[in-house]
Amino acid sequence: MYVDFFPRSIRTRTIMSRMATIIGIGICLLLLTPQALGQMAEPQPPAPGAGTSVGISAAAATPQSSPQDFVPGMNAGMSTDMTAPDIMMEAESFTLGLDPTDTSSPTIAPADLVLPKSVESYLEIGEIGQSLENEFADAGPVEFTSMAEHAELISEAPDDAVIDASTIRATADSDDVHYVVSFGMGNSLAMVVGDWLGPRFKKVLGPSVPPTGDRMFYYGAHSVRDYEMLQVGQRSRRKPFHLEADPSFPPVYSPDGKYLFAWVIPGKNMRLQVNSETEPIFGKPSPESFVMSPDGRQWAYAVQDSTNGGPGIGGGNGGMVVRNGKAGLAYNMISTPMSFSPNSQHFAHVAATIHGWVAVINDKPGPQYSQISPPIVFSPDSQHFAYSARREDGVWVVVLDHKEVPGTEALRHGGIEFSPNSAHLAAYLKKGNTWSLTIDGQIHPAYDAIGKGSLIFSKDGTRHAYAAMRDGQWYAVLDGKELDANEALLAGSFRFSPDSRRFVYVAKHNGYWRAVLDGLAHAPFQSIDAASVQFSHDSRRLAYVGKLEGLPRVVVDRQEKTPALDIVQLTFSPDGHHLAWLAEMPEGWMLQVDDIPGQYRYASPIPNAKIVFDSDTQLHTVVAFPQEGRFFRIDATMNATGIAIAE
Repeated sequence: MYVDFFPRSIRTRTIMSRMATIIGIGICLLLLTPQALGQMAEPQPPAPGAGTSVGISAAAATPQSSPQDFVPGMNAGMSTDMTAPDIMMEAESFTLGLDPTDTSSPTIAPADLVLPKSVESYLEIGEIGQSLENEFADAGPVEFTSMAEHAELISEAPDDAVIDASTIRATADSDDVHYVVSFGMGNSLAMVVGDWLGPRFKKVLGPSVPPTGDRMFYYGAHSVRDYEMLQVGQRSRRKPFHLEADPSFPPVYSPDGKYLFAWVIPGKNMRLQVNSETEPIFGKPSPESFVMSPDGRQWAYAVQDSTNGGPGIGGGNGGMVVRNGKAGLAYNMISTPMSFSPNSQHFAHVAATIHGWVAVINDKPGPQYSQISPPIVFSPDSQHFAYSARREDGVWVVVLDHKEVPGTEALRHGGIEFSPNSAHLAAYLKKGNTWSLTIDGQIHPAYDAIGKGSLIFSKDGTRHAYAAMRDGQWYAVLDGKELDANEALLAGSFRFSPDSRRFVYVAKHNGYWRAVLDGLAHAPFQSIDAASVQFSHDSRRLAYVGKLEGLPRVVVDRQEKTPALDIVQLTFSPDGHHLAWLAEMPEGWMLQVDDIPGQYRYASPIPNAKIVFDSDTQLHTVVAFPQEGRFFRIDATMNATGIAIAE
């Protein structure tokens, strides 16, 4: 039976008492007086090549359907208006799982891992958790007596410009910003990157920034069709170059920033341009199908009505794949998404001939099936590949390295996944009205539903956990054993510690949410932010953000910190001794480290920014005063004996 640990004292506290505490603390701290501005939502980029087909009818190309995505921390009843998101979104119950009356299917999971012999029941799991908690009892913050905080102005908008708040973003390393400003009642726009101001246009799209962060491209339009693409540096303007580009498909960088891929329209035909080189016309390309290898040195996309391709297979030339600027074999149809192996040495896609569907690996087709569900999945070590295929008898099977895996026969598959160490292959199978997890062909117990995307593996690949539902109750299944029954499980909250020894998830019972660490339930909250749940790098500490009486607060090592109006960017130091975050108080946003407040107050954090620890005791982030048009980089240093501010 689940024990309700909710104390009466917490039940009787009021929101006003919490607010009084916060206001009292705020009076005691140094105060800046910026005008507050709510958080801006980050636009979601398109997913290139997701579920598209070239040279095929929609009915024939559609892969197996899947249930509603397992979305971290989102409430199905919440508004989708994200203009001022609250980090503490209401937790959602696992009605996201599979409905036995639904014809859709879940995602897949991995490996039949050996359960420790000492773990035979939930009670014993709890005892192991208590043992681990005792072992890590001395793991805590290293106290410091001072925090030196330095603010550097890194960007300031022109006096006659208005900032488009929805475009404000931090660079990848959170030490600079970029945004769009307008002039003259919005008649002209310009990109601002740090202290660099770009030329004015009628319209500005982008930017696109490589992971290296050393370059940036964006589109500027003088008229409806007169676009040019400009390249800028973080601190200096570079000579722009003109390009007849399609602004519907933003440019894409290779991981090392050496290649820029852009879809251009010289005349009437769309083509791919790689840096300054434009590829030949092979047919009508599908920009959505574009895929790049992890190392960025190879790329591919699908085209239809190919005219310059190689010899057809089965007489078809309805579609083909162009890889690295060279046309491949012509097929009747190409189904996407396509995939590269993690080591970038192998390429796979699904294609149709007049006889059926084939999985094509490195341009070599495999056996024929009546249907194959893309994408083809590679193992993390790139030594194996797997896919889900339907035989002529209508039965779906998992195919590993072009060989059917016994024990994977089912009416439907939900997906395929390898374990991190590539030693195990898992899939979700539907048989009748139930779903089961199969690992290496061994079928696990059946459930009414399995949470899509809930399966996780430990870092070393030896443990696994997922969410499953039976008779209306949700269970966290750890290493093949069900833990306690719950009303709901919080999507995205499952975590293994870096050393793979510890496991945490968030469950709902009696209307309240609790973090359950190694089988031991923490204090109850109205909601818990799934994205905030994290272990320290040494696996000794656990932190998350929980909300009571409408106010979020950081919880670390079971200890609640000062409540706030909002909390973002929760981050452990590399050694795990310090925990930093940004907290919104009535007087503004401020940096907090181990619940010790910084000296400055800010109008707002930047949506995609993060706290970055440059060492165990030094960190930085970027913050905004958008209405004043000013942006700052904040550096902080913690020291037990005090330290002067470093300029």
